[in-house]
Amino acid sequence: MSQYNVIDLKVLLAFAQKKSALVEKYNAINRKYDTAVEALTSKWQGQGAKAFKSDAKHIKTNLVALKDVLSTLCDTISDCVSAFDECDVALGESNKNAMDN
Repeated sequence: MSQYNVIDLKVLLAFAQKKSALVEKYNAINRKYDTAVEALTSKWQGQGAKAFKSDAKHIKTNLVALKDVLSTLCDTISDCVSAFDECDVALGESNKNAMDN
């Protein structure tokens, strides 16, 4: 007897559909980060301030990279769900045709 592996696409689809909410949450965090860095650096001077600005710039670069990863992850999951759906339809048609013959 054949064994079937079931994939619950609802979980993947639910995650993929949260992309805009996740991106908005990222944007809010990013704005708070920018505000905090600006507040600190606007009145801070000296070597410590220079080092902090350098570190803050590096962190900002990483934050931008995280947004790209998040966006790619959501898009990839959406693509996977679409591929599974297409495969399911094709297999269903194939099974239907086999039963008709």
